[in-house]
Amino acid sequence: MTKNIYMNNLTNTELKVLELVRLGLSNRQIAKQLHYSYYTIRASVSCIISKLGAKNRTHAVFLCYYNPQNQFEFDFYITRREFEVLKFVVLGFNNNEISKILGISKTTAKAYVNSLLDKTDTHNRTKLTYYMAEAGYNLFNSAYTEAPASYAKL
Repeated sequence: MTKNIYMNNLTNTELKVLELVRLGLSNRQIAKQLHYSYYTIRASVSCIISKLGAKNRTHAVFLCYYNPQNQFEFDFYITRREFEVLKFVVLGFNNNEISKILGISKTTAKAYVNSLLDKTDTHNRTKLTYYMAEAGYNLFNSAYTEAPASYAKL
């Protein structure tokens, strides 16, 4: 694992925990794998979030694993609204917060998040965030572009 500037202040244990968070494991699963108590892992995750100035564990993963040198082409297309929702997912917002910001229902926000999870073949927000970060997909410096003509068939 290559360290970036955000990882420099983390201890070796916190780096191990962060790596397992990146893989989408819960605190209980991480505790079992590392042979620590659940409370120790919970405290470590809180410390990681605090040190990074992140909103939550999902945002921490983006901060640590975003790699601008990678610029992968995706074999899927996301809609303008999915793109907007994805920005807030990466920042660690929950469905309720996203719905209030974008003026959509909580159910609609959840549907957009589920669509993104399906398209990226990830099973939770943290893995989705890692997927986008590792691909070098900077949602904040890239403008949304319209779908190619091949998607107009829908």
